[in-house]
Amino acid sequence: MAAFRFFAERAQTRPRHREQALRGAYLTAALACIALDSALEHVVYEDQGSRYRAIADGVTYGDAGDARVQSSIETVLEVIAKGMANGRAISMQAKDALERMFESVRADIIAEHFTKEHNAGALVAVAKELDDRAHSLDATKIQTLSIDAKSVLGIFADFVQAKRTVLLSGDAPNPAGGSSAKAEPERSGAEETSKPRSDPNQAKLL
Repeated sequence: MAAFRFFAERAQTRPRHREQALRGAYLTAALACIALDSALEHVVYEDQGSRYRAIADGVTYGDAGDARVQSSIETVLEVIAKGMANGRAISMQAKDALERMFESVRADIIAEHFTKEHNAGALVAVAKELDDRAHSLDATKIQTLSIDAKSVLGIFADFVQAKRTVLLSGDAPNPAGGSSAKAEPERSGAEETSKPRSDPNQAKLL
């Protein structure tokens, strides 16, 4: 998701490289879908509340629901408390700082959406679609997405606090690298006559 945030921000702030940024954002979103689908395998038969907590904890702490990260944090804080001068006070300060940091993670956005079986069930199909768009030879078709794919991208965008509109809509990326296509001036008849005609069978892929 850190990589997705990077590309989503670049798609917004670097219009000359918008196509490349969109491809990067879609590819990293596809990988996130596969990772999330794999993690949900462990709670597929759990009730909705258990699924919500598992997703929220996984997104917040980066673990697979086994509380390993939380346990490691508690171990480190205990070592600080017992092994340093004023260790207990330092340990409490570190614990408070960590709790504030974890609370700032907007895991509820991901958990609320993917707790629903329909949304979670679409992850693999969306991952394939986003991967296809990321590698599309036709730059004008990169943002032709299904409703499910747009929904997932919107959730991911909200999670990293990126603008949805940049990822979901807007003018098609300019393969030449510009933010928008420029109209060519009309050529005179003489110019058209003198210009060698290109063979359509030798067209290059952009």
